[in-house]
Amino acid sequence: MRVSIVLRSLATGGAERQFVAMAVGLRDLGHDVQILTLYPDNAFEADLEAGQVPHHALVRDPTGPSAALRRMSAPAWLARRFRRQGADVVYATSPGVSFLSWSVAESLRLPLAWGVRGYSPSFSEAWLVSHRRCRHVSARVAGLVANSHDLMAKYRAMGFQNPIQRVVPNGVDLTRF
Repeated sequence: MRVSIVLRSLATGGAERQFVAMAVGLRDLGHDVQILTLYPDNAFEADLEAGQVPHHALVRDPTGPSAALRRMSAPAWLARRFRRQGADVVYATSPGVSFLSWSVAESLRLPLAWGVRGYSPSFSEAWLVSHRRCRHVSARVAGLVANSHDLMAKYRAMGFQNPIQRVVPNGVDLTRF
């Protein structure tokens, strides 16, 4: 299976580490996996290279003069990357990236799964707006994967209606923390 994992960035963090471990694990099982990010941060470059998982970033220099134009081209860039890989499925995380990935995957008729890691009403307004957009289209997304039963219950209570809802408890590689 050819899997495209879409993240905001690979800056250092627990969620990013989990997605890198998932990508390498899928690759070890024989799947063709790529990680696509909007920003070039990559605290896990050595792990991805060792696991032979390619990482492609939309913006190479987030402060450069062309960064804003590159971000506006994100849908077309994702579509090209999905097609180039021949993606069978897309896995996206965080509301903004999930909504963007949904719009592209939907146009290419690719199944999409969303990974959710947390929710707080105190998140930024931009995060909450993206979250509401995701909720409105959730029934058209193949699956929702949460890292706890409590979080999945919160998403159900907020109106997420994904056809498939799964919990991968913790989703943490305890040998690395």
